[in-house]
Amino acid sequence: MISLHRLGHKLEPFRLNPDLIVTVEATPDTVLTLATGIGGLPELSLQVAPAQRGTGLGTALARAARGLVPAGEPVAACVSPANVPSLRALLSAGFEPVGSVQVYREADGTGD
Repeated sequence: MISLHRLGHKLEPFRLNPDLIVTVEATPDTVLTLATGIGGLPELSLQVAPAQRGTGLGTALARAARGLVPAGEPVAACVSPANVPSLRALLSAGFEPVGSVQVYREADGTGD
């Protein structure tokens, strides 16, 4: 086990089982992350290496992540509506859009 702690959280013990890490390819350009996100929901993030795009790898990764969450439990996947390849991968993997997240910042950006 690899011991970690989450940024911005109490120093709770967090362990990563290296046996659960799967190498998709020899380079780290393709990444799948499933973590606790907004509101405590499981949140999916994926990145597919440019050379692998259009091969179905993004859909396969999204399906793999979906299989790690109990059936019927929602999974957050924050995707820009303009990111057509990611939207297609998630839809092909059986995800269904049910809502959106709005991110706001102060209008002047100074924080005052």
